[in-house]
Amino acid sequence: HQGLLEVGNDAEEDFDVLNWLGEEESFFMVIEVNESLCREAETVLEEIGVEMPDAIEVFLKQLVETKQLPIAVND
Repeated sequence: HQGLLEVGNDAEEDFDVLNWLGEEESFFMVIEVNESLCREAETVLEEIGVEMPDAIEVFLKQLVETKQLPIAVND
């Protein structure tokens, strides 16, 4: 949220988080996810031997490479 990242109250430019991170290879992300969904996903990932950060990284890599969601989204 930009409001949390502003340097001062009158900062008008958008804050570029990736530029701010500099040359770091990785960083922590804090996201809001339904707790029961997260627990279920952790169970499935544990069963198939994949860590949550690895699964998220694969998702993001596929998103960047294909420029579309790597899954079907149904409403």
